[in-house]
Amino acid sequence: MRLLETYISAENASKAQQMLKNKGVLTHLYDAKSHKNSTGITLWAVLENQYEDAEALLNDKRHVVKFPLTVDEMAKLESKAYKAFIKATSSVITKCTNWILILLSVSGVGYVLFQIYNAT
Repeated sequence: MRLLETYISAENASKAQQMLKNKGVLTHLYDAKSHKNSTGITLWAVLENQYEDAEALLNDKRHVVKFPLTVDEMAKLESKAYKAFIKATSSVITKCTNWILILLSVSGVGYVLFQIYNAT
């Protein structure tokens, strides 16, 4: 992904994204304002081979896209990306949960051994 533009207005960002989508360019909007010390909504070209077309379209709405995607192609790519995100997220959650359980188990065993040691 490559950064195309940063917007202050969510409406302007959304309009730009929709215009690019209508021309077959896959984009992603990211609201950086939700993070501390960040401002703006960033618009990203998802595919490297569409970056130059996206920039050209933002400057000239009459530009003809070299590698346009159909609505179905965009939907498939978005679906694959979402599934990959869910898989990665669940993997991280599983690993964190496993570490927490291991730490709790070790702490519990340590506590029991400490109690046994002090009782004798």
